[in-house]
Amino acid sequence: MPIKNDYPNMKSQLLSRSGKILLLICLLTAISSALSAGNTGKFEKALWCNKGVFVINHFYKADSVLIQYEKLGITMLFYSAGSLPYSDWNFLDSLINDCHKHNIQIHPYIVPGHKSAIDSNVISKHPGWLVQGMVGEKTLSPNLANPEVHQFIVESIAPFLQHNIDGFHLDYIRFDLHQGFSYDSLTCETFKNQYGTSPLSLDKDTGDPLWCQWLDWNSEMVTSLVKDIKTTIQKSGKQIPLSAAVFPDPRASKYEVGQDWETWVKTGILDIACPMVYIGNSEVYKKDVTNAIKICKGKAKVIVGIWLGHRYHRDVDADTMAEHILIAKQVGAAGISFWSASSFTGEYQNEFQTLMLK
Repeated sequence: MPIKNDYPNMKSQLLSRSGKILLLICLLTAISSALSAGNTGKFEKALWCNKGVFVINHFYKADSVLIQYEKLGITMLFYSAGSLPYSDWNFLDSLINDCHKHNIQIHPYIVPGHKSAIDSNVISKHPGWLVQGMVGEKTLSPNLANPEVHQFIVESIAPFLQHNIDGFHLDYIRFDLHQGFSYDSLTCETFKNQYGTSPLSLDKDTGDPLWCQWLDWNSEMVTSLVKDIKTTIQKSGKQIPLSAAVFPDPRASKYEVGQDWETWVKTGILDIACPMVYIGNSEVYKKDVTNAIKICKGKAKVIVGIWLGHRYHRDVDADTMAEHILIAKQVGAAGISFWSASSFTGEYQNEFQTLMLK
């Protein structure tokens, strides 16, 4: 009986199988690339919030609040940790457990450059940690260019990483408005040792190259702090993202408040950028969101900060909120976050729920 030659069939099967394997590899590569770029397809709905949202008449009522958030489709909370060092760990653990029970992530946040960043008892022992103005006046804001302040903030991050948090968030990671850098003797001497001139000797109104260097130097101090916070997270072994609330325009933020968030994104130390596009004007809003997405493409997610309420030029009613959510989705943002939970009242919740059901 002649032996049947199955080689052509075997070859065809192998080619077919190799084709499937190649297709699978391509799909896995595409998925991997999407994940590395932070693009999982999920549109996050977040809130900035504080402890007071979950304490009603002096009683812990997080569960009832979170039930409502889950119904509305809220997926993430940026939770204020208040002044450092943080100590209310039992409350945080309870909130973490309850958030996870309702399928909500929790990302504690701190405010490094804000006057409330560091507990007053700590500041009283280290008055030199505060920003000093040009004529020697003291402010209440920590000097992020001070090495001891830098170390204190970084060390205060580590305890959070021992808890089951889903991410870590930075708000007010900057100096005060109008180039509120510090002119204390330590800071001025540090700059002078590097560039030969004290910043007090510079004329900021003439385009002096050294004044421009002074602006760059302060932004580098903030970048160094963000980088060390990121390193602390990585060394802990926790696979969680670092996010930051940032000014919409990175050019203005770098030179106005020392917040060079575009560099944070491009160097991989920021996983989620939350541009605070707090404005009622939808045209400007769309422009800023589109620009943030362009900057972060392939590097970090963009979760857009949306203001709720009527204050200053920030006239955002429920209809405008809905329009801004749709714009964020249309241009490719990874999500939105409302400032803040206390402003997320019934009017906004009803409009939000209607929009999410469409």
